[in-house]
This record gives sequence, structure tokens and C-alpha cells, in this order.
Amino acid sequence: MRMWKMIPAALIVGLGCLLALGIGANATGATANDQIPEYVGSQACLGCHTDHFTHWSETGHANDLVQLIRAKDFPGDISSAPPELQAELQKAQWLAFGERFLARSPETGQLMYLNVQWDAAAGQYVAYNGGSDFDARCASCHSTAWDASQSAWSEPGVGCEACHGPGREHILGKGDLSKIRSDFNSNTCLQCHTGARHGTNWEVSAHARSTAPVIRNENHEPDPNGVPYRDSCFECHSSDGFVAKLRGEEFSATANHPNNQPVGCAACHDPHGNGNPDQLRQSAEQLCLTCHSAGIPEGGSIPVTGRVGHHLQAEFLWGRGAAGGIKPTEGPHSQVACIECHMVGGDHSTKIAVPTQVAAGAQDSCTKCHTDSTPESRKAYLDTWQRTTGTMIDAAKKDIAVIEQAVAANPNLLDEAQALVFNTAKANLTFIEEDRSMGAHNFEYAMKILNSVSSQLKQVREAIGR
Repeated sequence: MRMWKMIPAALIVGLGCLLALGIGANATGATANDQIPEYVGSQACLGCHTDHFTHWSETGHANDLVQLIRAKDFPGDISSAPPELQAELQKAQWLAFGERFLARSPETGQLMYLNVQWDAAAGQYVAYNGGSDFDARCASCHSTAWDASQSAWSEPGVGCEACHGPGREHILGKGDLSKIRSDFNSNTCLQCHTGARHGTNWEVSAHARSTAPVIRNENHEPDPNGVPYRDSCFECHSSDGFVAKLRGEEFSATANHPNNQPVGCAACHDPHGNGNPDQLRQSAEQLCLTCHSAGIPEGGSIPVTGRVGHHLQAEFLWGRGAAGGIKPTEGPHSQVACIECHMVGGDHSTKIAVPTQVAAGAQDSCTKCHTDSTPESRKAYLDTWQRTTGTMIDAAKKDIAVIEQAVAANPNLLDEAQALVFNTAKANLTFIEEDRSMGAHNFEYAMKILNSVSSQLKQVREAIGR
């Protein structure tokens, strides 16, 4: 006989509060451990983590499985369904994912999908090809602490302990953080958010490797170029620092080492929920621009000398920020949101789905908007933009190398005006390279900048006879 390890909510809340306050501290460890299950249920967290619990209770995780006891538990009036579907709904014991219905098989005791589902968009019940086994296929991710050998869960839906681990010792330890899992490691999410159906491809993204450029050894010593590690780097290169930045909190990467996690799921998505769509901490565009923008104000420009900021994608996309008075120029993509091209179909690899290089039937980053053209023609445009940009960048680098070699031999070779022209050209070339799209974000702006760079370098070469 299947056992559902359910504990009354009031008992759990009381248990959590009492133990957190230390009441019953005279009980022996063995007695306490015998009386308290390893998984205590999300209600036990309510007493101390009220805000988190309140937000979580409104998320899809919390409502993944809803027990159908009263008529109002159903998403729509059962009597509005066709007669053959009403019969199926009368059997329903659980609502899964807000749309599918489950009932326990009298033969096997397993929860099975019924032949009906709720179409939220249409606001009606429709037929569904049920019959598959929820326990075998879905329960491990859509319930908490699923025990396949017993066909039992500790809690329906994705509760606190599905991500944080069993809470008994944390409660007995009066909130001891070492007794619970609480970090930004994306492996917690990847337990379920992976595979063909629920895959994100985050693992192959640059975000998944974002700490590598700023953590080169265990001691946070200077990198081979002598540049010291800075906590500010981790505001964009780690989940921990990024969330601290969004919250306006101080963050020390050194103090947090070696726990700094790359930019993963919980950097952008609030696991506890916050009322935003998809549990995003901010709008998707705001999240991208937090790091992929140098913050150059409208009318401003990159510095001509010194370090040009990196991750200048937003400024380049918008067509502004180049040095030397180059006219701001919006391109056809300037008003397109980042995720429209970089997260087609929810793909978290953030890589462009290049036309002609996607799987058969899959959507690419271009033709979903450019419906009047073929994937082949869009790929030809992309290749031309990037090839032209790359060729001009390579030519500029050769000119820069010639000039720098001459200056190394004669440090006073360039006068003040020539040095300004040279530094402006180098800064703008860095701007192009740091955008990293090879012109695809804003090809017209790229050509204006690179033509200016080419002209300026030619001017300097002619002045010094090189």
C-alpha cells in the first residue's frame, strides 16, 4: 500500500517555531530525532522565513501539485466540460502543473494521467491522451523528497526542502546555516531543469564559465599580467556578487571564496519568487544591461586614454559611445531586446541561433522576425557583416603595430595632436572588439567607427613616414 508522508500543517508550523525558540531543548537528541521526520515540510519554514514562504507559495513550484478536494480547487467549472470529460474530472485527485489531472490507479496504486486537461488560454477543458505513469516519469522533479521505492513523497510540489535539503537538523540546530543547503550553485536547479524537455543549455554558456576569467588560482593572487583581483569584477562574474549588486549590498569575493558561483540560474531568477514573470529578479532587459553595458550616458563617449570598459554591447547596439565625435547611429537591431536574439525559445546558452545552423524545424535568431527572407539569405548577411568587420579590424591592428613599433624606438615621435588621433583610433577599435558581435549588433555603426579608425591610423602613419 502506498504511503503519503503528509504531516498536519499546524503541527509543522508549531514544531518549527518551538524548536527555533529552543523550547523542548531538554529532550534528548535521540528522542527529538525519533519524533521529527528528516523532511519536515515547507510549513515548518513559515515561522522564521515568512517573506520567502509567502512569495514561494505563489510560484509554480509551490503549486506544481494541487490536491483536488473542493470544487473551487479545479481551474474551471466541471459542468462546463463535455460529458465524456466530466467523467474523467470526477476521478481527478490532483491537478499537476495547473493543467493536467491525476488519479491513483486502483490496480497499481500509481498516480496516472487522466484523459483531460485544462487549456488556460482558451479557458476550457479539452481532451488529453493520458494513461502515462506520473510516479515513474514526473514525480522525482514535481514533488519533494520523492522515494521511488515507496512511491511516496514528503510533500507534493517543489517545496523548500527540494532545493535546500532536509530541514530537521537545521531546525534542531535553531537555524544553524551549516545544517541546510543555501547557495547559488546551479546544480540544484539542474537536478530538474535539464534534458530535452526542460533543458536550458546554460551549461554550455559563457555565463557558466564566468568566474574563470577572474579566479585563476585558489589564493586570489594577481593574474599573470599583474592586475589585482577586484571584488567589483564579481558583481558581474558571479551569481553571489551579482545578486548582492542588485540588492545594493556590499560583497567581498575574497571573503566568499571558494563559494563564488558563476552566473547561473539564481542570479537572474529568484528561487523564492517575487511576483515577477518567470520569477525574474528584474525585467529580462534590465538584468542583461546590469552587466552588458558600460553605463555611458547619452551624449557621452568612451575614454580616449586609459582602460576602455568591456561588455559594451548595449552602447554599441544603441549606436552611441564611440570617441572622436562619430555620429550616433541606430541600426535595425537597436530597439530589439537582448533575449529576442540570444534566448530563442528560452535557450539559456545565450548563443545566437544562426540561420541554416539550427536543427530541422527549430527557430533561429533571425527568421522569426525576418519572415520575408530565407535562412540562407539571413546567414549571408550575417557572414558579410562579420567578415567585413573582421577584415577591417585586422587591417587596423597591423597599422597600430607599425606605429607602436616606431614609437617604441622613438618615444617622442608623436606630437600631442598625433597622439590624440592615435589614442582615439585605438580606443574605438577596442570598443568594436569589446562589443564581440563582429558588427552584427549594429553594422552601420561598426562601419562608421572602423572607417574613422582606418582614416586616423593612415593619417598618423603618413605623419611619421611609416
